[in-house]
Amino acid sequence: MSNMCVIRSGWVGSTEIGDGISSWIAENAPQVPNIPLEESAAGCMKVLKGAAVEDSGSFYNFDGTKIPW
Repeated sequence: MSNMCVIRSGWVGSTEIGDGISSWIAENAPQVPNIPLEESAAGCMKVLKGAAVEDSGSFYNFDGTKIPW
C-alpha cells in the first residue's frame, strides 16, 4: 500500500521562484518568514522519511507541524 501526504515547503526566497515574488510577499504577507532552502529541504525530507501509512492524506508544514485541511 502506498502512502501519500502533502508538504508545504514554506516561502523559500533564495530561489528563482521565491525571489520573483519577494516584493509581493513584502507588501502583502510580511509576516511570512523567508525559509532558507537547506532548512526547507531538510524539513521536507524528515517529514517524508517519518511518514507512516496512517499519515496518508495528511498536510504538513516543512517543520513537521500537521496543518488542518
